[in-house]
Amino acid sequence: MQNSTTSKPSIWRSVFLVILVASVIMRFINLHYKLYWADETFTLLRVHGHTKQELVQGAVNGQVTPIKDLQKFQTPTPEKNTIDVIKGLGTEDPKHTPLYFVLTHFWVNIFGSSPTAIRSVSAIFSVLTLRVAYWFCIELFESSFIATVATLLIAVSPFHILFAQEARMYSLHILTILLSSAIMLRAIRRQTKQDWFIYTGTVILGFYTHLIFGFVAVTHGIYVVVNYGIRNKKILTNYLQSTLLALLAFSPWLFLILSQINKVVETVSWINNPLAFNDLLTGWQVHFSRIFFDITPIYLRDNTENAFWWLTIRALILLTLFAVYFLHKAPKKASSFLWILTFLPVLTLAIPDIIFGGTRSIQLRYSIIPYLGYLLILAYLLGTKVKENQKHSQLSKVIWRTVLAAIIVMSITSWSLNFQQKAWWNKYYNYENPQLAQIVNQSKSPLIVCVDCDNDW
Repeated sequence: MQNSTTSKPSIWRSVFLVILVASVIMRFINLHYKLYWADETFTLLRVHGHTKQELVQGAVNGQVTPIKDLQKFQTPTPEKNTIDVIKGLGTEDPKHTPLYFVLTHFWVNIFGSSPTAIRSVSAIFSVLTLRVAYWFCIELFESSFIATVATLLIAVSPFHILFAQEARMYSLHILTILLSSAIMLRAIRRQTKQDWFIYTGTVILGFYTHLIFGFVAVTHGIYVVVNYGIRNKKILTNYLQSTLLALLAFSPWLFLILSQINKVVETVSWINNPLAFNDLLTGWQVHFSRIFFDITPIYLRDNTENAFWWLTIRALILLTLFAVYFLHKAPKKASSFLWILTFLPVLTLAIPDIIFGGTRSIQLRYSIIPYLGYLLILAYLLGTKVKENQKHSQLSKVIWRTVLAAIIVMSITSWSLNFQQKAWWNKYYNYENPQLAQIVNQSKSPLIVCVDCDNDW
């Protein structure tokens, strides 16, 4: 009897480790094969310390520009250093904070700037996220099993793997969200100056990784007020001191943003493009499902005749709605944290789109925080249901294990479709570039004409 009871945890542990290792390997597969699209080209431009002004002056001059003259903006030069990386972002595009670009600058100076090398930075951050996610869930739920389920869901999620293979800051953004949140919970639990000092550092890292990290800082503040408030002035004071110090450290970059606010607003004006409510509704459903179910490379797909596709999407939405309802059974510190983390950015992005029009709420890179919240809420539901110990719940445990297995299979199926493709929905601006490149490469003397390129840059 003892061997049979202990074998089950051993089997589950082995399955978990196999899936975890496979998901780590998947993050590094075909990094060289994926389409290098516009945003990643921007990354390489910035990482090497070049500027848009230099590119426009060198390429948009009314003359025929040889390929080698364009490629120099995607390669390192001895006269460009870290200061040039920061200066270029600060003067031309301050909405992009510099931490990811600076770290990647050091990385490519060592390992080169091939697609594999530069994308591996994001893949490494994504692997580190798995360990930090487990720690965060231990602090939040105080359950190793729920933490394991959450780590497994993040590991297999095609949404997380997609960003792990892109030369952008989003994997680092996810890492700083979980790291700062875990350290805040530990600081509250242990109440040591060292923990609050480290928390301050992680908030600074978060601010300098992505401006949307501000949602996380606000989430932490609301969480502290809701759970401790005036009853525990020490915790509130420590949080305020840490946040103010982090804002003080971020103030130089914040000054750059505010002093160029018109430029910042202009560069994101495309999010105000009107979109019908039905299209918004479709976008919400499609993009939400991509956390676990991502089988189409089309950015927005309103293909209602595909019954299986839509049935799966609606099933995932219903499952998550039930998970949100079930969250009220969690300890207050866990439920309040996840409700705030998830729905604060959702409402902030969706309400302006509904009232004034826009596409903020269907941009997945803007919704990383709530999508991470949804995943953790679902992890609590599945982890709790699978682990139920009541005798009458054996059938329930079988059902919920089946649900968990179905999500894992769904995610792995999404991987198998994604990794074979050069371009996926996240590269929608340049989705047809592989076909165009094939046409260009077949010509002995190709000539590419760009109309109004100075405005496009």
